[in-house]
Amino acid sequence: MATMAAILLAAGRSTRMGEQSKLLLTSGGEPIARRSAKTLLTAGVDPLVVVIPPQSPTLRGAFKGLNALIVENHRRDEGMSTSIAAGVSKLGERDGGLAVVLGDMPLIEADTVKLLCRRFSLSSKGIALPLYKGRRGHPVIFDLAKYREELLSLEGDRGAKSILKAHSEDILEVEVDDQGVVVDIDTPEQALEFLQDGQ
Repeated sequence: MATMAAILLAAGRSTRMGEQSKLLLTSGGEPIARRSAKTLLTAGVDPLVVVIPPQSPTLRGAFKGLNALIVENHRRDEGMSTSIAAGVSKLGERDGGLAVVLGDMPLIEADTVKLLCRRFSLSSKGIALPLYKGRRGHPVIFDLAKYREELLSLEGDRGAKSILKAHSEDILEVEVDDQGVVVDIDTPEQALEFLQDGQ
């Protein structure tokens, strides 16, 4: 299987969660950001780059002991695109796949990530993403050599959606039986519904 790196986006503002950082909410006794990172490492990604806000010692501490590269995004006010660019820049010149993963989606299963990586490596497509009951989800995998420059030049807060729109013919949709690929924790109500600890 082709080498697979990953960027975990953990620099958002959690504006719909209120005062508490949603990435520090717990699921199974650990912060959801750490759970997301451990899922990726279990799936075999290497390296894993985690993008966090500047001056966030508590969030940084959530990844202590994990084999992850931590990058601070000092431009996070400009939107999610800057976090993607920060992660891609940290990876430098490399080939293989790149999984872009949202830090607030802790229910994605490691086996799902493995399946996506495997199907991506066997395909001639440059992008792969999961499909759950007809809905596209995350993570999204990119051929890093092919899409590096476009990922670095993204703008705004819509992530890589513009790349998906511009290259629809290059997308491999992988059907999965994992609701976690479409569940993100954005509100206190979602936290109560989906997180084991009910926080």
